[in-house]
Amino acid sequence: MSDISDWSAAQALVSGICAQHGRLDILVNNAGISRSGLLGDLGEADWDRQFGVNVKGATALIDAAARQWRTQAPTPRAIVNISSPAGPHPIPPIGLYSATKAAMAALTMSAAQELAPLGVRVNALSPIARTRLIEKAPQAVQEMMAAREGYDPFAPDHAARLLLCLCLPDARFTGRLLGCRGDEVYLYRPWSADYRLDNGGAPWTISALEQALGSLPQQDMCWMMTADGLVEQPWPPTTLG
Repeated sequence: MSDISDWSAAQALVSGICAQHGRLDILVNNAGISRSGLLGDLGEADWDRQFGVNVKGATALIDAAARQWRTQAPTPRAIVNISSPAGPHPIPPIGLYSATKAAMAALTMSAAQELAPLGVRVNALSPIARTRLIEKAPQAVQEMMAAREGYDPFAPDHAARLLLCLCLPDARFTGRLLGCRGDEVYLYRPWSADYRLDNGGAPWTISALEQALGSLPQQDMCWMMTADGLVEQPWPPTTLG
């Protein structure tokens, strides 16, 4: 068994698959861990392990796949990176995990641009689904997401179907983050520089810049994926003290 956070091990894994099967068409970066902890309580090992598995491991596999694909003719290929609703909307006490999942979304956008000439579509999937990570969640979350008879919105099968759809040779998306909760599918918009200030080509003074920044909104309304579905709320929080 390989440690996915080991760069050389990840490279060897892809090389071995290509040697055995002759090619690699689909890569799914699903490995992930989460360690709860607030800033001021986290240790370096927490940072290293979460970024090592969640980000470095995915990057190493994408890099290894790109090395193989650059030696071959372009053909439809797919990469799906598993992100999280906590990526675009970080929450404590899993802020570090949230940062790794936001990094996965950014990596997806970058890789989609780089690998497009090779026929590779790269997307990220942000599911709300019952996984082993839920076993470490608060009791209330475990109860909410417990298996149920009939329609089960948290069954992993829902996310698996969307993942497979993103891997189809004629799938039309690349560089996008999609979310799902049961039969509900969401398409995220990327960060957008919606507001602009300028000083007519002259350097700002601190006081003038402070006044100009005062005209911008402290918060924007956004839609957040939660276990209860979409929730509209202002973001980011502004309460201090």
